[in-house]
Amino acid sequence: MTSCLLAFACGALHEAGCVAWVHHSEGGRAIRAATASLFLATADVTGLLQAFHGGFWPTAAFVLGCATGTGVAVEIKRRMG
Repeated sequence: MTSCLLAFACGALHEAGCVAWVHHSEGGRAIRAATASLFLATADVTGLLQAFHGGFWPTAAFVLGCATGTGVAVEIKRRMG
């Protein structure tokens, strides 16, 4: 159960970080984009390790976390303008 929650959270954080990375990259903010990239890499490594070593359910949780993270981050960005 813990590995599923961690995989889901890492998937969601990865995708939310992608939205932040694009936002900062398009805005020409190199340091913020690089910081987002570090954040993305950490979430990727952690989430993918859980997925690969945990079997089907952590893998499914990671994928669902990716979808959730994208949806939530895009909606937050849309509301913020």
